[in-house]
Amino acid sequence: MGMSGITSAAEEVKIGFLVKQAEEPWFQAEWAAAEKAGKEHGFTVIKIAVPDGEKTLTAIDNLAANGAKGFVICPPDVSLGPAIMAKAKALGLKVMAVDDRFVDAKGNFMEDVPYLGMAAFEVGQKQGAAMAVEAKKREWDKDGWKGTYAIINTYNELDTGKKRTDGSVKSLEEAGLPKDHILFTAQKTLDVPGSMEATNSALVKLPSDFKNLIIGGMNDNTVIGGIRATESAGLRPTSKENRVIGIGINGTDAIE
Repeated sequence: MGMSGITSAAEEVKIGFLVKQAEEPWFQAEWAAAEKAGKEHGFTVIKIAVPDGEKTLTAIDNLAANGAKGFVICPPDVSLGPAIMAKAKALGLKVMAVDDRFVDAKGNFMEDVPYLGMAAFEVGQKQGAAMAVEAKKREWDKDGWKGTYAIINTYNELDTGKKRTDGSVKSLEEAGLPKDHILFTAQKTLDVPGSMEATNSALVKLPSDFKNLIIGGMNDNTVIGGIRATESAGLRPTSKENRVIGIGINGTDAIE
């Protein structure tokens, strides 16, 4: 007895990729790499921007409705971890966090959630080393770095951010910049306005012998905002009285 030829097409595998700042070149690059992997390994990437908690949970619902098997996510707020995992579990979706690690209600890492991170401390070290090189090219290290100070915009609520700025500071100190020449200022937000506000609060704390300034932070925006703040305060990179340098992390926006 013959059997009718029935061809069953393989089920399409869909995987979501949710990112907090889709406009950032870093996340554009991650999306591009994911799509390339999808073409090579036979799955479809559903790209969704999730700038806040509400959009994150809605995106997870939409992924389930579209038949996704799971999703990769860099959350807009790491404290959303429990809510994200509860939603994913209810919908039967697998989850992997990237870049920024989920934390629970007590602020502890959610160890049971698969996570793919980066060498954030080492990335920060490269930033600090590059800033030190540029400072030494300008001979700012003369006389024990007299008149040279650094303002580091911090966002310690984010582990990745803290590791980056910690690494940057370590390299500056290893290059000889005295610890008391480094000013830390906390950001409320990770955008340019947030870093401008943080830097402004630190500028007024600079000592009277200040001549040269290094601006650092966890990404391009934190450095760009810092530079904008110095410009608003009347400081210019080429000024003979006060000189400013800043090197971002990403290397796409802070090229100026």
